[in-house]
Amino acid sequence: MHQQTSFSNVDCNDLMKNSGASKPIEIKDIMPIKFGSSVVSEDYITLEAELESNINYLELKGVLNYSLEMECSRCLDINIKNLDSNINAIFTIDSEDEALRITEKMTINLEGLIADTITDALDMKYLCFNDCLGICPDCGANKNVNKCSHNINKNINNLKENPFSSLNELNL
Repeated sequence: MHQQTSFSNVDCNDLMKNSGASKPIEIKDIMPIKFGSSVVSEDYITLEAELESNINYLELKGVLNYSLEMECSRCLDINIKNLDSNINAIFTIDSEDEALRITEKMTINLEGLIADTITDALDMKYLCFNDCLGICPDCGANKNVNKCSHNINKNINNLKENPFSSLNELNL
């Protein structure tokens, strides 16, 4: 397997000269990516893929392995989650998407593709587990760890059914 040290400037000269040729690629690199409260951890991002040449394009198929530090939407605890994502992309010389363009030097830069793949795999609302109890609105304690004596039901009963109903009371 061809060992590359960076996601940027993957040399494709040999493939562009031989239509139908392919080469395996293994890249292991650290790349800082932040999306909301999720961050790619300090561990390596690993790509194991096959890069195949066709007449006018290069096709990349492979698997991306990475670790994410995810913040639970309810209890705000940070958890590390190991993930795998499939990558399938086509690179051309005249691609409108810069992330999928073959440069004049016959290289491709995978950084944009890697970042897009990871952010697409993220949950918009991550939960550490389905029955997460969250934090207490009175004292801020993580209810998965500490059982506080505050009664949440009394707070819920004091809330109006519709949070916008107060607008009806305005004299406009």
